[in-house]
This record gives sequence, structure tokens and C-alpha cells, in this order.
Amino acid sequence: MQEYTASDENIIALYFDRDENAITLTDQKYRKYLFVIAYNIVSDTEDSEECLSDTYYQTWNAIPPHRPKNLRAFLTRITRRLALDILRKRNAGKRIPDEYLTSLHELDETLSLPADSDSDALAKTLNDFLRKLPEKTRCIFVSRYYCADSVETIAHYMKMSESAVYKNLQHTKKALKKALEKEGFQL
Repeated sequence: MQEYTASDENIIALYFDRDENAITLTDQKYRKYLFVIAYNIVSDTEDSEECLSDTYYQTWNAIPPHRPKNLRAFLTRITRRLALDILRKRNAGKRIPDEYLTSLHELDETLSLPADSDSDALAKTLNDFLRKLPEKTRCIFVSRYYCADSVETIAHYMKMSESAVYKNLQHTKKALKKALEKEGFQL
């Protein structure tokens, strides 16, 4: 039996029609991807499943009126935020899961910004920087620092060695640091 995968445009149209099949199709198309993002942050199957349920609920409430240009990115942002909320609540004063902490620590070593940095300007600079990166480099960077994927996982999916992934991340962090400094951010 061949499984039909709806296009994002069709899924979004179903949300606008208030057709509950939108949730079913979203789950069929994105469940594995979103689960991995949640699990990379919370390191717990039950909490990850809760993130997925809450993601679908929030997506149902957000579309309409919002019409995302990129459904996958829209869902990723919701899932990541929900997982971080669970992590904060569950681990208040406790140890954060290793892979997530490691990825944040790696980025912080290179890009620690003062707390009073302009978040809108920072977001614009970061988005502009990411848009200019080659697709493969952007995917590696986002996978590591946004989705909290391990270097091993990234290497597997990108069909690269782990050392090549590390080198790519190091180069990209240095380039990001230069871009931020160019825009006047004090690192």
C-alpha cells in the first residue's frame, strides 16, 4: 500500500476549511521529525508526545488566521517552544539533558551577547546570515543549534563524517561572529 503525502499547501487549506483531516495529515507528514526535535530537548518519550499533541492543538488555533509560508518551520518553532517550556518547568534548578546543553554551550562559547542586546536587531541579523548560507551549511547549523541534533545524527543524515560536521560548525560560528560584530553587536 502506497501512502499519500499531502502538500503543505493542501494541509494549510484544510486548516483554513477547519477540516480535522489537517491534523491527521500534519501528523502523518511531520510526526517523526517533530518528535525528534521535542525528544532532543526533553529526553522523554511521554513529554515529547505531549509536545506533539500541543503542537497540533496550537497549529489548529493559529491557522487561520495565520498562513505560514513554510509549514515545517512553523511547526518546528511551535514544537521547540513547547519542549523548552516543558524543560524549564521540569528542570527548574536541575540538570538539562546533555545534548541540548552541549549544543547551547558550544554556541555560547563563540557568541555570548550581553543581556541588553536588541533582540529584534539580533533576530534580523541572524536571519539574514542564515539566508545567505549555502543550504547544506544552514541545515547543519540549524540542526545543531535549533533542533539540538547530535553531531553524529547530523553526520548520518548529511552523509558526512563527524569531523566534517564539526569543522563546518566551527567555520559557520566564526562567520556568524564576524557578521554580528559587523552589525555592532558586542561579543
